[in-house]
Amino acid sequence: MYTQTRRKLWMERHLLPEFDLKCGVRLTNNITIFIAELTAIKLALLWILENKDRVISHRSISLYSDSLSAVQAIKNEQTDCRPNMLNEIYEHVNNIKNNI
Repeated sequence: MYTQTRRKLWMERHLLPEFDLKCGVRLTNNITIFIAELTAIKLALLWILENKDRVISHRSISLYSDSLSAVQAIKNEQTDCRPNMLNEIYEHVNNIKNNI
């Protein structure tokens, strides 16, 4: 759902054409690619929560990332860089499990 440059994330509608998606976020200067990837995952989770009434009709939700380091950090529950970002991701995942 997201494409990224070093400072911008754009939500794309091509993966979910039934939703009219268009969203952009400006990231701060000097952000690492790793944090940009975690931010994209976090924003995708937030979008799912904010659109739960529209998403609920789908049987399952899948979130894909091409960032092995971000996926490993989430899986291993460990990162030296911005551990609070992982906590926010876990919180959003739990909210999705409990509310959708």
